[in-house]
Amino acid sequence: KQKRQDKWLFTLAGHRWFCIAGIWRESPVGGAFTMLTIEPREDGALVGMSGLRRPVTPLAPESIRGAFEIGWRLSESMWGQGYAREAAEAGLSHAFALGADRVVALTSISNRPSWGLMERLGMRRYADLDFDDPDFPPHLNPTIVYIKERPTWTA
Repeated sequence: KQKRQDKWLFTLAGHRWFCIAGIWRESPVGGAFTMLTIEPREDGALVGMSGLRRPVTPLAPESIRGAFEIGWRLSESMWGQGYAREAAEAGLSHAFALGADRVVALTSISNRPSWGLMERLGMRRYADLDFDDPDFPPHLNPTIVYIKERPTWTA
């Protein structure tokens, strides 16, 4: 088996996961994005992804369009082990290093684990910005909005 060479988007010393892809680029459909794979160093299995993008949902409130949006998705077997938090913290650091004044996170009202993590990251809920997203079925609406402001971030 060929050994992969580390390609770090930002310093991740001490993290338990390995980024095999991660570059900030402009999207051909507008906005910009980066997605990172999450692979435990122990076995290299793909267990999830995390990344930054610009919100592109047409019904997202105007006040969050153009901001950085952070998101993550992990295999259910990996929930509760800290991988999403580590990835989210690295993503927040990167967004603020790129000059973001704030970072938004969007999730379904029914996705308690995700909005729980948003709260543990010190993100604040803005219920007045919640919206119904027609791309998701009614039981996954509304989409709720959390925001992390630069002054509240400590790397």
